[in-house]
Amino acid sequence: MDQPHDPRLDLPGSASPPVEGRRWFWIKLGAWGLAIGLIVAVSVVASLVLGTALQGAGEAVETWRRQAAEAPRDLDAPPDQPPPEPVIGPNGEVIRDGSWARRPRPEFPSTALDAGIQEGAVELRCEVSSSGRVEACEVLSETPPGYGFGPSALAAAAEARLSPRTVDGVATAGSMRFTIRYRLDQAGS
Repeated sequence: MDQPHDPRLDLPGSASPPVEGRRWFWIKLGAWGLAIGLIVAVSVVASLVLGTALQGAGEAVETWRRQAAEAPRDLDAPPDQPPPEPVIGPNGEVIRDGSWARRPRPEFPSTALDAGIQEGAVELRCEVSSSGRVEACEVLSETPPGYGFGPSALAAAAEARLSPRTVDGVATAGSMRFTIRYRLDQAGS
């Protein structure tokens, strides 16, 4: 008896009928399992490498931010002072601290004037955007307290601008601490 013609044998490269049934199921399952296993392994290795690199970079950036925030700046320095010298970071980056483009110009508080107070000081901590905007300031200390120096310093800081800190020429956001000093003979300056 002649066997019926199997059209699957006409496919290019086919010399025998394809594997069918349970055997074919297990072959496909094994191939898919191998493919998925390789994809997962490559993904895990890539995420570990990338995660380690990002963690190191994040720690370096956090260290720079902490150092910048902990280094108080003196606003009484002369305005025509040259820009700060660049610093070389831990990975060879050239870091330039920001400098004042528009200094805070606080007004001597009327409450302090009425009380006969001649001077005061406010230490602020502010976030600085990559465009140089001074934002989200908080009063760390106010001397003497309760005479309006804190609110006056916050208002003045909101109007100030910095040329932002740069890392390898790219402007970066960060935070900074600085002190605004008040003296009655300098009121309004």
